[in-house]
Amino acid sequence: MKKTLIAYFTRTGITKKLAENTAKQTGADLFAIEPVKEYSSSYLICVGQAKLENLQNARPAMKAKPQNLQDYDTIVVMFPIWWFTCPNIILT
Repeated sequence: MKKTLIAYFTRTGITKKLAENTAKQTGADLFAIEPVKEYSSSYLICVGQAKLENLQNARPAMKAKPQNLQDYDTIVVMFPIWWFTCPNIILT
Protein backbone atom coordinates (compact mmCIF):
# COMPACT_ATOMS: atom_id res chain seq x y z
CA MET A 1 0.00 0.00 0.00
CA LYS A 2 1.41 3.39 -0.98
CA LYS A 3 1.89 5.90 1.81
CA THR A 4 2.31 9.65 1.62
CA LEU A 5 3.81 11.99 4.20
CA ILE A 6 3.15 15.71 4.24
CA ALA A 7 5.93 17.51 6.10
CA TYR A 8 5.14 21.17 6.64
CA PHE A 9 6.55 24.30 8.23
CA THR A 10 4.31 27.16 9.28
CA ARG A 11 4.87 30.37 11.20
CA THR A 12 1.38 31.86 11.15
CA GLY A 13 -0.71 28.69 10.79
CA ILE A 14 -1.76 29.15 7.16
CA THR A 15 0.50 26.40 5.81
CA LYS A 16 -0.62 24.12 8.64
CA LYS A 17 -4.26 24.51 7.58
CA LEU A 18 -3.34 23.79 3.96
CA ALA A 19 -1.34 20.70 4.99
CA GLU A 20 -4.17 19.42 7.22
CA ASN A 21 -6.75 19.88 4.46
CA THR A 22 -4.51 18.13 1.93
CA ALA A 23 -3.86 15.25 4.33
CA LYS A 24 -7.58 14.88 5.03
CA GLN A 25 -8.38 14.71 1.32
CA THR A 26 -5.53 12.33 0.45
CA GLY A 27 -5.20 10.20 3.59
CA ALA A 28 -1.57 11.30 4.01
CA ASP A 29 0.28 11.37 7.31
CA LEU A 30 1.37 14.75 8.72
CA PHE A 31 4.67 15.89 10.20
CA ALA A 32 5.23 19.41 11.54
CA ILE A 33 8.70 20.81 10.86
CA GLU A 34 9.46 22.87 13.96
CA PRO A 35 12.68 24.73 14.75
CA VAL A 36 14.21 24.38 18.22
CA LYS A 37 14.49 28.18 18.38
CA GLU A 38 11.09 29.44 17.26
CA TYR A 39 10.77 32.39 14.94
CA SER A 40 9.32 35.52 16.48
CA SER A 41 5.60 36.16 16.14
CA SER A 42 6.58 39.76 15.29
CA TYR A 43 6.93 40.01 11.52
CA LEU A 44 9.77 42.54 11.66
CA ILE A 45 11.80 40.54 14.18
CA CYS A 46 11.16 37.35 12.19
CA VAL A 47 12.45 39.08 9.04
CA GLY A 48 15.65 39.95 10.90
CA GLN A 49 16.06 36.36 12.15
CA ALA A 50 15.52 34.95 8.67
CA LYS A 51 17.90 37.42 7.02
CA LEU A 52 20.60 36.58 9.56
CA GLU A 53 20.10 32.85 8.89
CA ASN A 54 20.46 33.48 5.15
CA LEU A 55 23.64 35.54 5.61
CA GLN A 56 25.13 32.82 7.83
CA ASN A 57 23.87 30.02 5.56
CA ALA A 58 22.39 28.59 8.77
CA ARG A 59 20.55 25.29 9.09
CA PRO A 60 18.33 25.70 12.17
CA ALA A 61 17.98 22.66 14.40
CA MET A 62 14.63 20.83 14.32
CA LYS A 63 12.71 19.78 17.43
CA ALA A 64 12.16 16.33 15.92
CA LYS A 65 12.76 14.47 12.70
CA PRO A 66 10.21 12.30 10.92
CA GLN A 67 10.52 8.60 11.70
CA ASN A 68 10.51 5.70 9.25
CA LEU A 69 10.87 7.77 6.09
CA GLN A 70 11.56 4.55 4.21
CA ASP A 71 7.90 3.60 4.76
CA TYR A 72 6.72 6.42 2.48
CA ASP A 73 6.44 6.28 -1.29
CA THR A 74 5.81 10.02 -1.56
CA ILE A 75 6.94 12.89 0.66
CA VAL A 76 5.39 16.32 0.11
CA VAL A 77 7.08 19.32 1.74
CA MET A 78 4.92 22.41 2.30
CA PHE A 79 6.19 25.78 3.45
CA PRO A 80 5.61 29.50 2.98
CA ILE A 81 7.81 31.34 0.51
CA TRP A 82 10.13 33.79 2.26
CA TRP A 83 11.71 36.39 0.00
CA PHE A 84 11.50 34.23 -3.13
CA THR A 85 12.93 31.11 -1.46
CA CYS A 86 12.23 28.60 1.29
CA PRO A 87 12.82 29.23 5.01
CA ASN A 88 16.21 27.87 6.09
CA ILE A 89 14.55 25.28 8.34
CA ILE A 90 13.48 23.49 5.13
CA LEU A 91 17.12 23.19 4.10
CA THR A 92 17.84 21.41 7.38
